Amino acid sequence: MGFDLDGKSGNYFRANIWSWRPIVNLIHKLNALKENDLIRISSNDGHKISKRKALEISVAIDKFLKIHKEKYLNHFGNMTDKELTTDKFYTEDDDFDKNYWTDREHLTEFVKFCKESEGFNVY
Repeated sequence: MGFDLDGKSGNYFRANIWSWRPIVNLIHKLNALKENDLIRISSNDGHKISKRKALEISVAIDKFLKIHKEKYLNHFGNMTDKELTTDKFYTEDDDFDKNYWTDREHLTEFVKFCKESEGFNVY
């Protein structure tokens, strides 16, 4: 399962379920969207994000990346140099969340997408 973001400018961004969750949590941590938008972009029902909101997301994450130089972002929106292992099944919720992570490169692609999208829909 994944999340497909279609920009109004014709650009496209894709994140699998494992990387989208930390991206949404980072957006939340940075207060780049209000709660209703955060809830709606956590499902793939076509929720629309305006051009203004997309630009606010890109600015917030770009600033975050300039401050945090680490390579990986975990589920909780914290940067780390160590890749989180996903080679075992976790039974406790906190441990299971360790499976959700993304990297700096993917976040950089997302920032670029948001800047150029003119707004987007999440499917």
